[in-house]
Amino acid sequence: MALESRAYPSTLQLVYDMGTDEDGKKISRRRSYTNVKSEAADQDLFDVALAIAGLQTNVVNQVLVNEKTELVNI
Repeated sequence: MALESRAYPSTLQLVYDMGTDEDGKKISRRRSYTNVKSEAADQDLFDVALAIAGLQTNVVNQVLVNEKTELVNI
């Protein structure tokens, strides 16, 4: 039984610091950008995230990349 791995488009997520609530807890918001090519280099993704962050008023706390892979039994 052979197994094949197929890459799916990734998702780039930026996590923004939105300040604190009335109880002093940190508030954060995520913005997702879907259909990112799975072949995209990490540095390129980070550069894009920095460019997007530069257009925002809130500070970006995290840059996340969620990669998806399908495993198929062939």
